[in-house]
Amino acid sequence: MGRMTPSLHRNVMACRRITGTTALLALVCVLSGCSSTSFSDLPPALGGLPQGVPERPAVQPAYPAVHDMPPQRATAIMTDEELKRAQAELVAARDRQAPPKPAAKSDAKPPAKPTRRKPDPDADAAGAPPRP
Repeated sequence: MGRMTPSLHRNVMACRRITGTTALLALVCVLSGCSSTSFSDLPPALGGLPQGVPERPAVQPAYPAVHDMPPQRATAIMTDEELKRAQAELVAARDRQAPPKPAAKSDAKPPAKPTRRKPDPDADAAGAPPRP
């Protein structure tokens, strides 16, 4: 084998550096799992819990029973008559609260469009009157 060219030597050295850095990072990650310090023990500036946080309960509560059916209702479902009466009461309450609508007049003409004033050449750009 002949001598390495400078560019090949740089590539080999860069590859070794990357491999070494990767191995060191992997070692740090593996060893951090063996740490006995939890994040709650760290100061708040480093990611720990702030002051005044309540302690966790010693016994975790049970998960809610997701698949259990709720108990039967004590009250019966509304009948059609009760439903119609409730809807009528709601409509009446809405009508009492709504302001009365003005009667539509067919003879009324549409509102006049505002006219634009011509700019005053003596006024400055901001629209203020000229200074004496």
